[in-house]
Amino acid sequence: MQVLFKFGCWILIILLIFSIILKQGKDRNSNSNHFKIKTCIEALNSNSKTIFYVGSSRVMLGVNTFLLNDSLKYWNSINIGISGSSLAQNLYLADYFRKMPGNKIVFVELSRFHKKYPLSFNSATKAIGLANFPNSYFDFVEQKTDIFFKINNLENEFLDWVNFNQNELKQLLSTDDISKNQTIGFVPHNVNSYHKLESFITKENLVFNFNKLYDSISIDKLYSLLKNQKRGEFKVIFFLPVTTLDKSELKYSVPLYHLIPKDSKWEYDSSFLRSVSRSEHLMDKNHLNLRGSIIYSQGLVKYIKAHEDSWK
Repeated sequence: MQVLFKFGCWILIILLIFSIILKQGKDRNSNSNHFKIKTCIEALNSNSKTIFYVGSSRVMLGVNTFLLNDSLKYWNSINIGISGSSLAQNLYLADYFRKMPGNKIVFVELSRFHKKYPLSFNSATKAIGLANFPNSYFDFVEQKTDIFFKINNLENEFLDWVNFNQNELKQLLSTDDISKNQTIGFVPHNVNSYHKLESFITKENLVFNFNKLYDSISIDKLYSLLKNQKRGEFKVIFFLPVTTLDKSELKYSVPLYHLIPKDSKWEYDSSFLRSVSRSEHLMDKNHLNLRGSIIYSQGLVKYIKAHEDSWK
């Protein structure tokens, strides 16, 4: 038993040392989304004009910040797409960005509200530089943290630590594009492996014909963001993803969407939905590929240019 314990300790020490080495290499890698996002956030000041796009892997693959930064004269765009992120994490991040210096516009993806954050979220927070995470997150979502919860959370953090360093090892050893292993930020893909259209939302899907399936805490946090808007400092824009694995998830997000004032949500018109809803724009059933991200982000540019004067 003692031999096994000592062996386990040595394995953990070796992993820790290897993690430090990998982290140092990663921080020096200017192709890393972690590095780029961390650098951009640390550079924010009172004169900054920044647009954050916060959401799940659908934002990660769909919001093309290369196109946005080339097209928008006054704004720096930062993709905060995180695989598996739900509305709970999105609202938490939006509230965090609200307190940063400069003029901030935060686009927030509407989805289900899950208090439990995905493993990828823990890794992504390192790029954002969140203070007192995860305690500040648990306070935000009003999560009770008894001893059993803390033990379970420690286990999740260890699994995330292992997963994070596995990704870093892949990036260190692989000759492939580093973007394939990113956990945050824009990740373009040229794949087109899905050839049906049923995962795209339609104007009919946006009709308010669902029961109100959302918790009060999601409403409270959403309204708090709306209440804290201030011209020239902070503006929040909510939006629905254009694809969905299952249309039943819309019964959670569409009722929320209809509660939001018109000037704080991106309303898709029929022309935009027709232009983006093509099978060749899909990487898989639920994500846009590079071609789709270009069409989607061109729509974003059009929306931003039509409203940006009221945000300055």
